[in-house]
Amino acid sequence: MVSALVAQSFDWLMPSPLWDFAAGDHRRPEFFQPILVELKTDDFMGEWFSASRAPGAEKLRAIALAPGLDGVTKLFLPVHGRYYLVAASLCCRIPGFPDRAIAAGDGDSVFFLLRRRIDGDELAWVEDGDERRWVTTGPAPRRVMTGEVRQPMASSEAGNGRSIAFGYVPVASGETWKVPAAELADAGDDPPDLRVEELGSRFTEPLTGPADPVTGVPDGANAAIKLARTDQARTISVYLLLEAWEYFERYLPDVAAAMAGDGTALSQPGAAAKQAILDHLASIARPGSMNLRQALAHVGANAAALNAEGGVEGDPALGVLGFHSGYDLKANPIATTALLTLLDRVRAALPGEPPALELPKLSPRADAEYVIRAVYERADCTPPQQVVSLPSQVFRIAPFFDPDAPWRPVRIPLPADVSIAGMRKATKNVSFMLSEAMQRKMDSVTGQETALLKDSASISESPGIAFICSFSLQIVFIVAFMLLIIFVVVLNLVFWWMAFFKICLPIPKRLAP
Repeated sequence: MVSALVAQSFDWLMPSPLWDFAAGDHRRPEFFQPILVELKTDDFMGEWFSASRAPGAEKLRAIALAPGLDGVTKLFLPVHGRYYLVAASLCCRIPGFPDRAIAAGDGDSVFFLLRRRIDGDELAWVEDGDERRWVTTGPAPRRVMTGEVRQPMASSEAGNGRSIAFGYVPVASGETWKVPAAELADAGDDPPDLRVEELGSRFTEPLTGPADPVTGVPDGANAAIKLARTDQARTISVYLLLEAWEYFERYLPDVAAAMAGDGTALSQPGAAAKQAILDHLASIARPGSMNLRQALAHVGANAAALNAEGGVEGDPALGVLGFHSGYDLKANPIATTALLTLLDRVRAALPGEPPALELPKLSPRADAEYVIRAVYERADCTPPQQVVSLPSQVFRIAPFFDPDAPWRPVRIPLPADVSIAGMRKATKNVSFMLSEAMQRKMDSVTGQETALLKDSASISESPGIAFICSFSLQIVFIVAFMLLIIFVVVLNLVFWWMAFFKICLPIPKRLAP
């Protein structure tokens, strides 16, 4: 083949329309880097072709991104109205840097790699079956890692008649990657177990209160159960116990089976640790000659009724199922030390290694940095020849609520005629279907709010529906706007944001729509 007879060398350079040999561009490092371009319309591909195919380089130069003052460029999201492409020219390393033609029929391909940078090290996004993760490239970043995700590039003809390779930069991604628990632990500490944290969130923390971030001691004064209304405390307590039961069913099913009465349920390995959980639950006494183990077993026996549509609410309904006042965890709290010990017992009994933590592929951290490398691959060579570019300029991806984001303008017209006559004409075209359960909740509201929904003409005969009420969208919108203003003023006492909240521009009456 020709490549075996004649030595060929290629390189990635900035797009050829931007070259200026007279200014010494070919002596600068950025001459050998792909560039990033920023496009500001939803028709961003049309904008790109208009700039790249223009006779001169002015339009292309205008959309090319320059590094910020700190040497890092910030890329915004499509929701901000910004789109980004990476662009470069693949050239032969001979005088004049002629284009290298891409022979797709011979197995040639071009693509780019999105790399993350941490402490000067480059990480590649690698897929291995169902597993995806960032993997360090080590001391040789100018190579394609095994399994590294390849982002597609296309080619188009520039205004100077030469070829430009370009690709869309995916600054938004819903992908995640798993970080092993061992990597999350501080030096000398045990790795965190998300399964234990789940039990804390679902069951113990609402009873003990959140832990102090410094001391780690729970703040019982802010426990959710203490803030519950007395007439709702037993219902909330029973459903908290159901959370604990379902947790054991999921993570320690043999412990749940033993609580339900199966004396041979505990399995090896870890039977002793699982028995310790059962013994600890049995040691936590509850009113009515009952312990926490028995309470959980009773909740499990009635799980189907508790999870049925509408559930079981109120002390009388709970009493029918045997949930007496001893189940009220507000009136009869469980000691904080006993709940913390339960977490320790569960941690010791959970099988296997702690699960990995799933993190977003593109970190929302403001200091997360990325670069792009363009790649040319000749698959028909043995081994395949790959030409990997120098890294592009370093960039960060702006978070959704970045204060520098160029937000799209949103214009919402309010109703113009707010007189009684105007409001009377507003069509009642927004319908809410209130179920019987929702109606019961509304009945607990005092005053004219409930009477507003008790118009006998709106009663429906549909099964399960108590009312169908239709409202005026215009009035709903006015109410929402007025409530927004009220809450902004009230919460200004906390956030002090009024000075930054609005810009009001008067419009001459003759120009008003």
